[in-house]
Amino acid sequence: MLQNIVTVTYEEDFKYLLLQAESIQKHLISEVPFTHWVIINDPTITNIVPYRLQLEKYYNNTTCKLKIFQQPFFKNKFISKSLDGSRNVCEIKGTYSQQICKLEIAKYIKDDYLVLDSKNFFIKPVSLQYWENKIGSGEYVKTDTNYFWKNCIIEYCNKFSIDVPDYVCNPVTPFKIKINEDMLNTDFNPLLENSHMYSEFILYWLKYIKGLDPVLNKEHICFSTFFPLNSMGISHPTEFLAYKIPTIDNDPNICVSGFHREFIKLCKPEHIDIINEWLKQKEIEFRF
Repeated sequence: MLQNIVTVTYEEDFKYLLLQAESIQKHLISEVPFTHWVIINDPTITNIVPYRLQLEKYYNNTTCKLKIFQQPFFKNKFISKSLDGSRNVCEIKGTYSQQICKLEIAKYIKDDYLVLDSKNFFIKPVSLQYWENKIGSGEYVKTDTNYFWKNCIIEYCNKFSIDVPDYVCNPVTPFKIKINEDMLNTDFNPLLENSHMYSEFILYWLKYIKGLDPVLNKEHICFSTFFPLNSMGISHPTEFLAYKIPTIDNDPNICVSGFHREFIKLCKPEHIDIINEWLKQKEIEFRF
């Protein structure tokens, strides 16, 4: 039974994690105790105690346990001192290292887990076991027409010497990782490195999920995120909020949402008021 959630975050996104933690406390139900694994993927942070103290109040250690730690995979491999010796620096980009974290954590958990992005939060009651029999995000993209990920898909297929599939799982969160024994013995860094575009979820799907036909059913899509520019071309916060909030509220399948940091940067005080009022309606005390 699914008993693990994983979030990789860093300093700039930590405030979003506080929203996520509160939403887990308020809305995530589980038939069994579960653990939220939080990785602080930020080499400039040397003391995670202040971060733990901010999060602990949302976890009762009975139904939900918090495990928070800092970049356990990179201490010797990718972390070094700055030239003046005053701070830690990471020799690989954060967007890349956080993707390695989401796969390397399998070696610690050794069981299935649900990956969340820092911006994800639960907007209504849902059981963690909702994802029990799912794999991936539940949303699929067509390789030929998805120009954003097409080259990445082809590059990984060439690396793994496999045929390019018609569909792959959309590499977005929430994303359920079904553990594979091969994952426990894989060094993910060389698989992800030297790619023009990289995605830990596309890599996982192509390497470990074989013979599974894509499910193109809207009922499998449980998330909806506020991005700075969406597929409809709406980028103005007033228009987007007016369209998106009722759409989410009226869709019984949507239980997870999120505000991309770049979308929040576009918002003026009146937009923040709308967002905070929506959070209030969801019985969440966090405020932007």
